[in-house]
Amino acid sequence: MDDTSRLNYAKIKNYIYDWNLRHKEAKLNTRLNEFYKSAQKLENYKIDRDYFIQKNFENDRNSIELKREFIKQHLVRRIDRHFDDLLEKIDDEISSRREKFDFYVNQIESYQKQLENLDFYDKINTKTKHVIIEESLKTIPIHIKIVDNALYEINKPGFGIKDNLNYGLIFDQFMSLLQIESNLKNTEQIMGGNLCPIMNFPFPFPPLPGLMAPIPPVPAISCVGKFESVFPIKP
Repeated sequence: MDDTSRLNYAKIKNYIYDWNLRHKEAKLNTRLNEFYKSAQKLENYKIDRDYFIQKNFENDRNSIELKREFIKQHLVRRIDRHFDDLLEKIDDEISSRREKFDFYVNQIESYQKQLENLDFYDKINTKTKHVIIEESLKTIPIHIKIVDNALYEINKPGFGIKDNLNYGLIFDQFMSLLQIESNLKNTEQIMGGNLCPIMNFPFPFPPLPGLMAPIPPVPAISCVGKFESVFPIKP
């Protein structure tokens, strides 16, 4: 190959190289715009993240509180324990989602700082510029996915908690306890005259469906021995 051919070959090679570089720069600009537009979606959520997360659970909280008050009229202590556990699960989930959201936001903010420190068009050699651009083209889609993950966590619906308590059976058991108390009041010798109000028994209430194992129907009774056989009194 003579000098002229080699020179022409070099010019063609440089032209192709420069064309590829410009093409990648244009692609990079597009990806950067996509990223910044995607990251902008987080701004409103970052201002009051707790509000947005907890708002997704408003229906769950309202539903739980309504059910709590309905049943508390009859079985306050046992029902409170059940619903407090549900609310604690919501609080735990809120805390978990907040941690995930903050983790994703920290990654995005850290990446934004990295991008601010990069000058894709500075007077650096083209080889270095190629490396920077290639790396950015790989990392930008990853961080867009991180933004999507953050948006998913903060907008994810609540549990949609379903009620698994048999209210009819609970009421029947409550009425059985009322009958027991009525029988106790008519028996002078029971517990030495120390009668117990229905909502303050010194012995456990019957297990509730959905909370503990079911029990047989509670019979009405009127003597100490039979009473203790159905509801053992704790020392």
